[in-house]
Amino acid sequence: MLSFLKIGKNIFPEEMENLVNKIEGVKESFVFGKQLTDDKENIKINVKIIFDRKIVEDTYKVKKDEEIYEVISKKIKEINKKMPPYKAIRGMILSEEPLIKTSTNKIKRQANLDAINEVKN
Repeated sequence: MLSFLKIGKNIFPEEMENLVNKIEGVKESFVFGKQLTDDKENIKINVKIIFDRKIVEDTYKVKKDEEIYEVISKKIKEINKKMPPYKAIRGMILSEEPLIKTSTNKIKRQANLDAINEVKN
């Protein structure tokens, strides 16, 4: 659970991930909060999406990375329209590399967050 929003609402990443994972061509996703300023409550919801290039290219008739980003971004916006505004996904990272998982195939949330922060810095 991400319990951070200024309005005191809780976000359950798994709930959001289940919706994102329904997008054609998405293998898995990882929803996380990103602090925008020094204010620890100023958080924006982001998602890292692991996609299958072949499925995305065939389904949406796109080839270039920019086109893939656009089509998946459009799908995220459709999900956001069905959500309360405080649950809207505001940032997206696309990758073809699988998420870091435990031996029982559960997402290692902290390890994935650390990897994302390493790349960003």
